[in-house]
Amino acid sequence: MNILDYSDLTRVKFIQNPELKPALNELVNISTDYLYDNEKFFSSLLEREQLMSTGMGFEVAFPHSKNDSVIDFFLTIGISYAGINWNSFDGQDVKLIFLIGGLVEQQEKYLRLLASLSNLVKKPDNRKSLLEAQNEIEFFETFKKQALKENQAI
Repeated sequence: MNILDYSDLTRVKFIQNPELKPALNELVNISTDYLYDNEKFFSSLLEREQLMSTGMGFEVAFPHSKNDSVIDFFLTIGISYAGINWNSFDGQDVKLIFLIGGLVEQQEKYLRLLASLSNLVKKPDNRKSLLEAQNEIEFFETFKKQALKENQAI
C-alpha cells in the first residue's frame, strides 16, 4: 500500500485561520466520512497536543490519534501559507499539517504511515514544491507525484 491510499483531493484544505484549534477543527470537519464521532476525535487530538506538540519542525505538523471514533485509516492535509503557532520543536510556525486518524488495533500500519509521511516531507525540495501550490488540486497533484517518486509504500 501507498500513502496515497489514505488521502484524496477531498481531504486537502487551505487553512485561513492562524490558530491551532480552529485549524484542527477544519481538518476534522472534512474527515467526517472516516469518523464515527468528530468531537471525540477532535478532543483526542487536543489531548495529544497537550502531552507534546506534533509540530515536528521544518514547518510541518503530524497531529494524530488512534481511537474507536475512527472508522478507517485516513490522512487529511492542511496548508497554511501564513503559518500556525504549533509549539514546534524548532519554534517555526507550521505550514503543512498532515492529520492522521488510525485504528487502535493496527499500531504497525499507523507507525508506517507516519514514517512514510516523515520521509517524504523531510526533504526540503518536497516541502518547497508543496508550498508553491496555488490550490488544492495543484497541491494534491504535487503530493501524488512526490509519493510515487519516493515510493512511499507502507
